[in-house]
Amino acid sequence: MNYQYVAYTQDLKLSKGRVSATDEKAANQTLAKRGYNLLSLKPDLPLFLSLRKALPFVSKVGPADIVSFSRQMALLLQSGISITRALDLLSRQTTSKGLRDTLKQVSSDIHGGAPLSTALSRHPRVFPAIYPKLVAVGEQTGGLDGILRQLADYLERQYIAISKVKMALAYPTLVLILGIVIVLVLTTVALPPIVGLFENFGANLPIPTRILMAFAQFQRHYWMWVLLGILLLVTGTVLYGRTAGGKHRLDKLLIGLPLVGRLILLSELGRCSRCMALMFHAGVPVHGVLALATQASSNQVVRQGLEEVGRAVVKGEGLSLPMSRNAVFLPLMVEMAKVGEETGNPDETFQTVAEDYEMEVEDRTRRLIGLIEPAMTLAMGVMVGFIALSIFMPIYGMLGVLR
Repeated sequence: MNYQYVAYTQDLKLSKGRVSATDEKAANQTLAKRGYNLLSLKPDLPLFLSLRKALPFVSKVGPADIVSFSRQMALLLQSGISITRALDLLSRQTTSKGLRDTLKQVSSDIHGGAPLSTALSRHPRVFPAIYPKLVAVGEQTGGLDGILRQLADYLERQYIAISKVKMALAYPTLVLILGIVIVLVLTTVALPPIVGLFENFGANLPIPTRILMAFAQFQRHYWMWVLLGILLLVTGTVLYGRTAGGKHRLDKLLIGLPLVGRLILLSELGRCSRCMALMFHAGVPVHGVLALATQASSNQVVRQGLEEVGRAVVKGEGLSLPMSRNAVFLPLMVEMAKVGEETGNPDETFQTVAEDYEMEVEDRTRRLIGLIEPAMTLAMGVMVGFIALSIFMPIYGMLGVLR
């Protein structure tokens, strides 16, 4: 916990600041060791930190910020700069307010006697679960700068993969939004006055026009109910997905979907393999690797599979055998795990699996986007064509009546 203090030094200079400690007694002892004579001490509850806990999206720290911090921190530590000094330097130069506040808190915790790994673990919204665990390994082995570089590479690859998918989906999403806007404008603004004119001239409305008018009337009278239904459906799905059983069922459903199901599974197994390769390379034992990989996995089906493998490893069954009994682990991953056990180089084999799966994910994503773009363009053309047909058919009918 953090405390605000007001104290004076031996040369009678007033000092204000924050200190991190488990309780007030520990805070008093920490300040006494620094040579401070305490005047006041109270819990530190900054408004910004309270707001950030309640609203995680406020000053959210992005993956790119953590990658940059990891590389710079590794460079400073390699240069012989102390951890606290490096944190202070990085907190002053970062442009992310969220990261700046986090680093100040981490530095304060270290001044209070906590190791770097423990201080980082107190910010799970900023640093993923694997981060402080591997930092702890680096602290024990004395290779903290190397661990930080490996973490930077790991997080950067994840960030690049997600960015590629977002960029690939940008155009189809734009086309979809544009199509919806065009349909709404035509059916609510352009079509009703034209249809009213047709009816005044006594023209018979063709079937496409009547279908479109029925849709426009339904949309005009029941749009609030439709919007409410969509919001309830989305909210219900999100809340259901936050439960353990609901998240597992939704993840299982996603993996079983045609076209995108294997893409989702490959992406998750690729991240899992790279995470395991990183931890094996750092010297983490196999049961620790599986425990951390389970925490890092975002898919409940894969997470459950890793938990089952972890229990089997504790019983002495090895890694590849329990993996082969679960269909969620694809054959390549199982075979390479077996090779890693036989050769004693699981970090290299899982690195190979990660690279293979990432290449397949990129290839499948490119082909899927290649199918989505023309399909959405065609669908938009059909919608606009149907609307145009619904408008022009009555016009020709009206011209016939005028003749």
